[in-house]
Amino acid sequence: MQRREFLSRAALAGGAFSLLASSAVHAEESPAPFSMKFAPHFGMFKHLAGEDLVDQLKFAVDQGFTA
Repeated sequence: MQRREFLSRAALAGGAFSLLASSAVHAEESPAPFSMKFAPHFGMFKHLAGEDLVDQLKFAVDQGFTA
């Protein structure tokens, strides 16, 4: 095997591997909604969602809380 042939095949294999790895990472970035299995309490997110209880509930749902 010639040096150029080896280097070109290695570059192609590396590029294919990096494409597969990056697509796997993007698939893991979007977790399933409602993955948390415990309940928040009012006031838990008041610094992030504000004083309004409805806004706190909406924020909790957006974060994945179900209970």
